[in-house]
Amino acid sequence: MTFASVGPVTSQHTGAVTNLSLPMTSSVGAGGVIVFAAGHDSVSTIVTALGDTASNTYDWTNAVSAAGGVTAGWAYVENGLASGSDTIDATFTGSSDAMARAYAFTGVSDQEVTSTFKNYTESTTYSLSMNNTSGEDAVMFAVFTFPFDFGISTMPTGWTKFADITDTADQQLLGFYKEIGTGVNTCSATLGVTVAYLAAGMILPYSVSGRGRGQAVAIF
Repeated sequence: MTFASVGPVTSQHTGAVTNLSLPMTSSVGAGGVIVFAAGHDSVSTIVTALGDTASNTYDWTNAVSAAGGVTAGWAYVENGLASGSDTIDATFTGSSDAMARAYAFTGVSDQEVTSTFKNYTESTTYSLSMNNTSGEDAVMFAVFTFPFDFGISTMPTGWTKFADITDTADQQLLGFYKEIGTGVNTCSATLGVTVAYLAAGMILPYSVSGRGRGQAVAIF
C-alpha cells in the first residue's frame, strides 16, 4: 500500500477537558494508521491514556512542563473505526485547556523506529530531530505546541503540514510529516521572534505486507 495522508478523521477539540472524546468524522478501515496530536497549556498535565471505542492499541510520547505540554500518539487500525459512532479517547492528568485532533495515514506501520520528545524550549527556531536507524526510508512525524503563541505561519521547508489547531486564548499546535532517509532528520523553521515550544514525534517505517515491515501478518 502506498504511503498517503488521508487527512483529519475526527472533530477538532479546543477548550478545557480532563477526559477527551473525539467523534469520528470519517471512517478508517483496517490497515490504516491513526496519528493523534494534542497540546495544552496547563501545568504538568500529560496524557495518561489513549484509545478508541473499537479497542485498537495506541502508543504515545509526551513532553510536559510547567507551561504546558504536547502529545504525539499512533495506532494501527486492526478494528475499523466508523464515522458517527466511534470515538478516539484521551485522558489527561488534570483539566487542561487542550487542543486535539486525530488524522489517518496509509502505507506505514505502527511499529515505530523511534519516538522522542523535546521539553520546554525558548528559541527563534522551533525544531525536532530524530535518528532513523532502520537502514531504510521511513516517515517522520513531528508535533509542536506553542503554549504562549498563536498565528505562527512559518513552516519547515520540505515538510507537509497535517495539523494546525489554534486556541485563540493563547496557544497553537502544528504537526508535520516527511518521507525521510536514514540518519538524523530535523524538522525545523526559523521565526523572526523568540517563542516557547515543546515537541514530540516518531518515525514510522513503510508497511510492506500487513502491520509491520516485512511481516506476513497484518499508526497513531
